[in-house]
Amino acid sequence: QCLRVRGDSMAPTIQDGAFIIIDHKQRSLPAWSAPPRKAPKTPAHPDRIFVFLHSGLVRMKRLRDLGERFVAIVSDNGEVHPTEIIRLGRDAGFKIIGRVVWWDVRA
Repeated sequence: QCLRVRGDSMAPTIQDGAFIIIDHKQRSLPAWSAPPRKAPKTPAHPDRIFVFLHSGLVRMKRLRDLGERFVAIVSDNGEVHPTEIIRLGRDAGFKIIGRVVWWDVRA
């Protein structure tokens, strides 16, 4: 599925107005763990980007499984959109639609 993005929460990675492609088969979050202290340099954002329903809104963010049914919702534009922590089953209508596998990088 191809969608057009609205908003600046994932800037500079994905800009307002960009197109994204979603893989609906990828709906589960990989377990996340903090990198070791002496780990080699990794990408600044190792978390995958997902499109999901949350409180009746379709949203696109990085999702991090924190364990114990907690999920972090992380924006790349963290100064404007701080990280949210939700608990599955307690927060209204959380459902992963699919993982973003491609986006338009034209500005």
